[in-house]
Amino acid sequence: MKNQFTPGPWDVQNKGTLGGRSARHEVVAGTFGGYGDGRNLPTIAKMPDLSEQSYANARLLAAAPELLQAGQVALGALLQRRTRIGNDDIDVAVQYLRQAIAKAEGK
Repeated sequence: MKNQFTPGPWDVQNKGTLGGRSARHEVVAGTFGGYGDGRNLPTIAKMPDLSEQSYANARLLAAAPELLQAGQVALGALLQRRTRIGNDDIDVAVQYLRQAIAKAEGK
């Protein structure tokens, strides 16, 4: 099954006011300001507030598509190298990458 996540790029927006109830970080599809004023971007995830932890969580989610792609490329490179020289460190890296990619792909 092909990935069916919302195409990127993903970015982080601040929504609401610092003192308001709706103040939060949102991970959105598209870069901030990419569609006019940036307020109508499709929302991927909402963080509960504007705290540093919430912002860090939103940045990590926004980077997910690029991290998945980097993991897939790195896995391919490691698999090619492993067949030539064999290496326990490469085997561990391959195992971690396979697990992370499978989790991201919902397997």
